[in-house]
Amino acid sequence: MRNSFLFTSESVSEGHPDKVADQISDSIVDLFLSKDPEARVACETLTTTQLVVLAGEIRCKGVFEDGEWAPGALDEIEATVRNTVKDIGYEQAGFHWNQFRFENNLHGQSAHIAQGVDESADKDEGAGDQGIMFGYASDETPDLMPATLDYAHKILERMAADRKAGIAPFLEPDAKSQVTLRYANERPVEATAIVVSTQHAPGYFFHGGEGAGADVSNGFLRFRRFLGDLGIGLGDGIVQVSLDLGAGRGGDAGRFGPGIRERLVVGLLGLDGLDDETILERLDGDRHWSTSPSTMW
Repeated sequence: MRNSFLFTSESVSEGHPDKVADQISDSIVDLFLSKDPEARVACETLTTTQLVVLAGEIRCKGVFEDGEWAPGALDEIEATVRNTVKDIGYEQAGFHWNQFRFENNLHGQSAHIAQGVDESADKDEGAGDQGIMFGYASDETPDLMPATLDYAHKILERMAADRKAGIAPFLEPDAKSQVTLRYANERPVEATAIVVSTQHAPGYFFHGGEGAGADVSNGFLRFRRFLGDLGIGLGDGIVQVSLDLGAGRGGDAGRFGPGIRERLVVGLLGLDGLDDETILERLDGDRHWSTSPSTMW
């Protein structure tokens, strides 16, 4: 292996449409297992502008039997879906937990699938699907995850925590992060690039004035301190931190509605050792933005 190389990982937030669908499906599995520990659930979720669709096959005693739903079951399923989206934080014109149209197309498990997954006298319990996965534990972080991926995850976790706590009011649920680290002798030694793309509330872009722009600048200071908490060394050169402020109200590439993205790119020079006032001065001097559609995704 080369002595020195760059490695990049990305992460998506809980508000990314793919993750929204994952969390809805997970909540349905949890719901059915809470009713019947032997439940069988194959739930697929589709999300788009003001619409959530469930589809798949289920088997759950006391909830769906003999081709019929138990009284109140359909209402509980819909409430579970809406509460999941509410917990994520979507209250937008393009996707609102209390306003989106909901379709439940779950139906009973077919006899052929049941035969394949149920335990019988001559075989162990089977599986309704197959797959090959691989992975490994790494000693690069306390979480035993590769450092680039672990840091990318933690950036979005902190952003979500600050958003829900009201500390960063301009943030909205859909976001991505990308972390590039330089490795030497197979160990991560410094960050060379950090990219964050996020939805934001209306009016939060840079125009040289006060208010929203100051809020975003303060967000960068919190981001700087957070990287220090993680132990990410930013080196002595230029570290490019790109914050794409334009998922706008539109979500990931407009999947939750149309939107234009404004790109803010801030170069932080020799970040280590600078005080907050100096950082803000450099932010004021380095900020630039455009309203051209983002090509980040």
